[in-house]
Formats: sequence, C-alpha cells, structure tokens
Amino acid sequence: MYMYAPTGIADALGQPAKPSLSPELRTWLKRVRARPEDFEILLATAVLHPKPTESRVWGRHNFTIGASKYYLMDASLLAGIPQQDIVDRLQRISADVQKRSPAWRRTIEDAVKLRGEYMNTLSVMGRLPKALGFYPLLSMYPPNAGEMDAWQMARLGHSFAKEKLSPALAERMLKTPANEAHYYMVGRWLQRYAEVLQTKDPAFKREVDDKLALIKQIEKEKQQKAKQQRRKP
Repeated sequence: MYMYAPTGIADALGQPAKPSLSPELRTWLKRVRARPEDFEILLATAVLHPKPTESRVWGRHNFTIGASKYYLMDASLLAGIPQQDIVDRLQRISADVQKRSPAWRRTIEDAVKLRGEYMNTLSVMGRLPKALGFYPLLSMYPPNAGEMDAWQMARLGHSFAKEKLSPALAERMLKTPANEAHYYMVGRWLQRYAEVLQTKDPAFKREVDDKLALIKQIEKEKQQKAKQQRRKP
C-alpha cells in the first residue's frame, strides 16, 4: 500500500506522487456533488457496503461526457486512481449531504438501523441451523462463471431474504437504496456461519466436501467435452 505525498514533496523524498483525477472523473464528481439525489444508490453503496468496489452497483455505474461513455471502474483504472480513493470521495460527499439534507440523513440512519434488525434476526435463526435451510451449504459453492464473490454473496442474500425473512423485513431491505449492501451482508453472514459450522459439525463438513467434489467433477467433464468439440473438424 502506497503512502502518497503531494507531487513536489514526493519528488524531493523519492515517494510516489498521488495521481490526480482525470478531467472526466472531476466532471463526474462535480455532477455527484451538484445533484446527489441522482446518485443515491451509488452513494449509499459507498457508505454501507463493506466492499463497494466489488458490488454490481459499482461495476455497472457509468456516465456520459459529450459523446463518450465511461464506466466508473474503467475511468478510475485508466486514470491510475485507486478505486478506494473514489469511494472515500463519495463517502465525504454523502457526509456533506447528510449535514444539509434531513431526508438523506434519515435514509442512511434507517439503513443502519435496518442492518441491525436483520443481523439480530439472523443471530436468532442461527441457533437452530434448520431454520437457515440449505443456504449455509450454498454459501460454500464457488461463484458462477463470470461472477465475483461479492456478487454471489449478494445474490444468495437476496434469495435468503425473500424466502426466509419476514415479508415486512424483506420489503424494507428491497426498498432501501443500499439493498445490495444489505444482501451482501446477509450472504456473507451465511458464509461465515457455514465456515464455523464446518469446524463443529463433521457431517456438515462431509456434505460440503462432497458437494464441492461433485461440482469440480462436473466442471471437469464440461471442459473435456468442450475440448473434444473444438477438436472436431
């Protein structure tokens, strides 16, 4: 991890200079500051998601300047700007908006309160493993092709919320602009639960090992078939 110094000082000390924002990112951030209500999902994700840069919200966010379209992830990488730097800027914008907008402040406060409610619910359900269904086992499966780990956790959490949580709680999670953050938290909780359960329940560990071995075998057979197809004239 680099510790950046201002350009002039960095040159004198031999430290790497902190990259400056590209014109495109500066223009985009001005838009976010001017009209934060148009970026609520992104701002809420930056504030509440444990890994915002790995979220679908982040990966899909794009903006247009003139005739050119930019994806936020690509724009930051091309500019040499660490994505966490963009997250920090968005968090500061959100904090500024909270100071002057009671509505946005309530949105963030309600999301934090909601997180506490479903985490408490999960803790209660975890006392009886059967209440969690097959979800702890599913959390041990590898992600789908082209799917990041964080996307898998959010997908799993979304499915769990719809099936296992109360309709009222699931509806509140869906309606918040930070819903992907909430779903990720649920999915990650299920995964941690499964990781601990494997150390305490030999039968569950055997089931996980058997399922993973089966998945690996199926994937191997798919690759072999694909290789054979490529060899055909």
